[in-house]
Amino acid sequence: MTGAQSPPPGGPALVTSRSGSVPAWFEATVEALGYDLVATLSVDEPKHGRYNLPPGLVDRLTDRIRETGAVFLGIDERLHPGQVVDLETALPSVATRDRRGVVWRRLGGVAAECLSLRDCRIERRRAARAERDSADQSPEGGGGRVAHLDRREQELRTSLDRRRQEARERVGAAYDGVDARVTVVGPPTAPTTALWAALTGETGDANGPFRPAGPTTAVTTAGPHEIALTDTPGLVEGLPDWYTGAVPATLAAVEHARAVLVVGSSGTVGPLCRAVDDRFEADTIPAVPPAGPATVAGRETVDVTDTVAVRGRLAAVLPSSRVELSLPYGDDTQALVSWLHDQTTVQDNSYDQRVTLTVALSTDRVADLERRVAAVDGECERVD
Repeated sequence: MTGAQSPPPGGPALVTSRSGSVPAWFEATVEALGYDLVATLSVDEPKHGRYNLPPGLVDRLTDRIRETGAVFLGIDERLHPGQVVDLETALPSVATRDRRGVVWRRLGGVAAECLSLRDCRIERRRAARAERDSADQSPEGGGGRVAHLDRREQELRTSLDRRRQEARERVGAAYDGVDARVTVVGPPTAPTTALWAALTGETGDANGPFRPAGPTTAVTTAGPHEIALTDTPGLVEGLPDWYTGAVPATLAAVEHARAVLVVGSSGTVGPLCRAVDDRFEADTIPAVPPAGPATVAGRETVDVTDTVAVRGRLAAVLPSSRVELSLPYGDDTQALVSWLHDQTTVQDNSYDQRVTLTVALSTDRVADLERRVAAVDGECERVD
């Protein structure tokens, strides 16, 4: 029989699908859980009501589990609790996870609570079936177990709702002093962390698919803008609800972003750009390998390995202004000029009867600049 709970990582594993093929990222995720992937079995057949998988594939899986001694089965489909319990009677002893379970287990955090809730629902279905099948069922027997699991499911739902809200609030409250937030996304195995690290100078977690496990942010610059740049776990194609509900912090990072760098190959970037566009308001910038196409999904691409070009594209989509300043000489002006060199891009300057400068900065910060200039009896004028 199979079990809803997975054993400690390690040992041979199988991967299967009834949809014709298994994506490479799913196989890589099973391996990232610590298993040794020994075989992938896939067919292109319609969904089967009892198992989701067609009976012929279940028979093949039975044979391969016995041949290989597999301890884990990753199913690249969605199974409801009843289908999981039905598989228990059809397969030899092996731990199973459907697509959601594999991804949730890899992500951890809020996703781990999603997994606990699902395991509770599976266990509840198993207990209810045992109660029905028992000849001597009683309130203290199977019925008591079902009632306990019903209470446990409600506790897990309440905890999950709280964790989701807390995760969203943490992201929303962070880095509110920067000019803009930019988020890096991509498919589960895309090199988002390599780009993030190159732009920030930080060291990221690029150890396999769905890494980093949660949003990771550092401050960097793009033209005159100080930006909070956030690396994220891989996004599952189509942004299905089961995934977005497990990564509330990642969703919040994209929701608060002024721009989103979409990293991947020419085949994966387009669909993900469209999915982000459909759900969020940020400007999407497709970042592809050097040999990638010039445009994807109607947008000009940027070379993901060229950090100068990436910064330039970000600066182009983030609103900025050019301002000419005329300042009197004095200690306060000297302090202001120092601040301008630190906080804006100084494009021109001269020191004659007055100190004159032309600076570029985020449009959102012009009002602050005007207050600082007025405080030293200076003058400023926007020229863009």
